[in-house]
Amino acid sequence: MKTQVSLVVLLTSVLAPSMAPCQVATSHHWVRLLTTEGETVDLDTAAVGRRDGSFIVWLRWDLDRHRPEFGPGYRVEQAEVDCRGLRQRVLRAFDSRKTLVLRGDSTTSRTVQLDSTDTKWRAYSKGSLGAQSVSALCRRLTSS
Repeated sequence: MKTQVSLVVLLTSVLAPSMAPCQVATSHHWVRLLTTEGETVDLDTAAVGRRDGSFIVWLRWDLDRHRPEFGPGYRVEQAEVDCRGLRQRVLRAFDSRKTLVLRGDSTTSRTVQLDSTDTKWRAYSKGSLGAQSVSALCRRLTSS
């Protein structure tokens, strides 16, 4: 429990200042967007912004929810989503997945280094996890 609280505090302190350009609240309100056999994707509904016909959102990915013995391991991404083109691009990402540590050591969330291929617009093949998440995200964002 102490580790989870520390992780939430750390993510909040890292993510909150970076959300200011989107004019969003600093508290998170994660809502389940998609659940598959092994993955979940959550949307922070308190942090939705707009830019030139697209949405700026925070997504929280759990790509291995069948391994609870290691605790939740999330990748948190700020993404720009183009619902007309059903595509998205990652603007920044943070990884809360823990590495193996010895007793007494601690881990912290770390920024994921993005290269130019990560930040390019991506359209996903039909049925892929990316396509499913973009579709679910756009349904949610355009129905509000």
